[in-house]
Amino acid sequence: MNRHENNKFLMYGAAQAVCKKHRETIDSMPPLVEAVKSFDDSIPVIVQRDNEYVGISAGAASAKNAAYEVLYDKLLQTKDALFVYGRKSDNEQLKAECGISHSDVKHLRENTMLQLCVRIAGLAKTYAKELEPYGITAGDIESLEKAMDQYNLMLDDFQQKTAESKGAREMLYQAFQYTDEILKKDIDTMVGLLRTKDIDFYNEYQAARTIKDYGQSRSSQDETEEAAEPKEKEDVAENTPA
Repeated sequence: MNRHENNKFLMYGAAQAVCKKHRETIDSMPPLVEAVKSFDDSIPVIVQRDNEYVGISAGAASAKNAAYEVLYDKLLQTKDALFVYGRKSDNEQLKAECGISHSDVKHLRENTMLQLCVRIAGLAKTYAKELEPYGITAGDIESLEKAMDQYNLMLDDFQQKTAESKGAREMLYQAFQYTDEILKKDIDTMVGLLRTKDIDFYNEYQAARTIKDYGQSRSSQDETEEAAEPKEKEDVAENTPA
């Protein structure tokens, strides 16, 4: 859930608490009993959809990041050895290819990073004997190639999981939409009908139906997710009949 959804979910809990407190009043209107039950049943579905959404890409992202760190370290070790040898032997190709700074490597896009690794691994094989005095062995070069393969696999898996997570995100959004529909179209209206019968219930429900912002900061993920979602009317009981 993003921050807005978390705040909305807390509102759902407050509305549930009010309904439980005033169960006798709710029981006086059978259609409201049915609507409240549908509302209660929808809450676990939201939790399930959120767990599915979070769980899909989290493991893949961790695996990809771990593979990247291994590849990054092996790339720098090999690249730096080639650069030092290039300076000593006045090899312009090695100086040009391997002169990229550690910071610039860190900021390379994934595909560009892999392309650099392929070039460095190829140069390392070409100058394998010359690199031995700098501590780069044939085993190190092979290890770099294996790290490349592993990162490629983890990257492919992450991209696949990212695509799957978009579907899970839509399912989570639809679960919220379903719950909102019950509240806005059914419960809000029927609670309004009970205002003269139980004013305390009505007032407490109105207060519970206001979304409060409990977030401390707005993350870029929240902004990205909310920007991708259809705009919806604020979840307050403003349409309740007077």
